Amino acid sequence: MSSTSKMSLAEAFAGVDVVISTLPTSVPVEVRRRVAQSAVKSGAKVFFLSEFGVDHGRNDLPGVGHHQWVVRRQLASEAREVARGTPAPVIALYPKLFLKVALNPPMGFDVENNTFDCIGSPAQRVAFTSRTGVGRALARMSALALEPLTAGKVPDEVRIAGTTISFEEVRDAVAQAMGLQNGEVREDLAEAKARLREDRDTRVVQYIRVLMGEGKLVGRQRERLGQPGRRVLGVADGGGTAA
Repeated sequence: MSSTSKMSLAEAFAGVDVVISTLPTSVPVEVRRRVAQSAVKSGAKVFFLSEFGVDHGRNDLPGVGHHQWVVRRQLASEAREVARGTPAPVIALYPKLFLKVALNPPMGFDVENNTFDCIGSPAQRVAFTSRTGVGRALARMSALALEPLTAGKVPDEVRIAGTTISFEEVRDAVAQAMGLQNGEVREDLAEAKARLREDRDTRVVQYIRVLMGEGKLVGRQRERLGQPGRRVLGVADGGGTAA
């Protein structure tokens, strides 16, 4: 549905069982709010929030949170309030870093210059996820939500992880593949956290890199669907570790 379409959201969602929002943060907040609430009110059996980024709920810098993450938490809370009393789950899917876009200089991986600007310990492992893995997880969770026997057990948060590797391991692999000496790895976790507190308008990538350095973007032990007391499901991507 394009921004110029005359079709209303209610008409667009009529009879739809699964709604997956992929609206980026560049879309105005009010538009994202209307999409989420309309999807829930339409009678859809499951609605996936437009997350598909790192799990910002694990940011433990008191009073310091990127404004995009604050808005996302607010939109999720509002959508779940609208869905209260209905059988439709509102799900947030949190993958780890996208493998094909994360290995670049802004994230600290300057392969071309054989330099690896790590925030925190270079031995700290970080998990990555493929876009294909995200698609598979969405399909699996949709199927579970549509199946009467499992619909009531679908969690409202899903975390997936695949390949897990450290800055040191990337550096060593690059050196071996290109016939180079091991490149430099720098550490500055404390300084990076201090900069976030001083400049709240810092790009979101810097927040993500601090989470990487603190070990919050690694896979965790798998949690099984329907296990008593659990509401978060971890799904492995391509044989990786579940979050």
